[in-house]
Parts: sequence; C-alpha cells; structure tokens
Amino acid sequence: MAKMKDDLALQKKLDNEKKQFVTNLYLWEEYHKPRCWKDVATAQEEYNKLSSNAAKMKEVRNQILIRYLGLGWVKAHHPWSKNGRQYTHAELFDHLINTVIPLSETETVPDSPPFKLPDLPPAATLSLGQLTHDRVSLANQNLDGADELKEQACKDRDELEMKGQGCRFEEYQRTSMPTIDATLINFQIEFLFN
Repeated sequence: MAKMKDDLALQKKLDNEKKQFVTNLYLWEEYHKPRCWKDVATAQEEYNKLSSNAAKMKEVRNQILIRYLGLGWVKAHHPWSKNGRQYTHAELFDHLINTVIPLSETETVPDSPPFKLPDLPPAATLSLGQLTHDRVSLANQNLDGADELKEQACKDRDELEMKGQGCRFEEYQRTSMPTIDATLINFQIEFLFN
C-alpha cells in the first residue's frame, strides 16, 4: 500500500514537471526570437512603446521569466510581491535592465530548457545506509526516463496547439509593431491560414 502511494505521488510530480517543462520550453524558445529584449537599449525602447501599465507589467514579467524559467538562470529571479505589496512594473523593469539582462555576460544559454526530475519518495532501507532494491530500481528508471518525458511534453504541447490552446508562433512575436518606415522593406511577415 505504501509503495503504491509513493508511486502515485511520484507520477503526480512527474506530470507536474512535464507541464512546467512545456512552459519552460515556450520561454526558452522566446529567448531565441525577436520577443526577447536582449540588451538594455532594446528593452528601454520596447518598454516605452507599451501603452498601458498592465501591458508593461505583463511583458516585464515575461522578460524576467524567459531567463529565470526558460534558461534556468536563478539569479534572474525576482518576487512579484513582498509583504503583501506588489512590485510595480517600473521596479521590475529596473531589475530587468540592471540585473537580468547583464546576466547574459556571465551565464550560459543552455541547449534546452531546464527539466528537473522530482525527488524520489522517502527511501525504505534494509539497514542504515543501504537502499532497498525497489528504491534503486525507481531511481534508475527515473533517470532513464527524463528524455522520454521531455519528448512526451513536446508532443503534449503540439496536441494542445492543434486544439487551439496556445500558439508558440504568437509567443515569438515582437512586443510592439515595427516602425513604419524604410526598414520594413524586405521585412518578413508570417501568415497563418486555417
């Protein structure tokens, strides 16, 4: 009974991590697209083009999450609130341009988004320091299945998009309309037809 309970708990954690991986995957891909503000000048320009406080808050949070969740840069983290007070978009933007964007000089961009396997259930031991056969088997299975779980998460994302739930191409777009001038000559535009 305890083993079945541990297995169910582990499966729930794996399912949650698969969902988180899909989120991380969207954010990791955004880093490599025009959506990401990669330098301070671009960040200031795009931020100033946003017309509402809500739009500024949403996009600044997204820019932080691209690095924190999408790339796994822990130093990019910033809480959205403290002691019941929400940080303003201006405060988060300050963190973005003074802390997050400069991290690109010291941090490595990973080849794929972070994927954290959940901790295994508490170990039953035969004697002090010796793991049970089931525990060792589960640990090995868990490590071997990481790539399979990532592949399944990608398939799950594709299925959701086919149902109209989410669209990676929408997430890749710039946050503001390009300036209408001579720079639009030969500007590539994507179309989606149903």
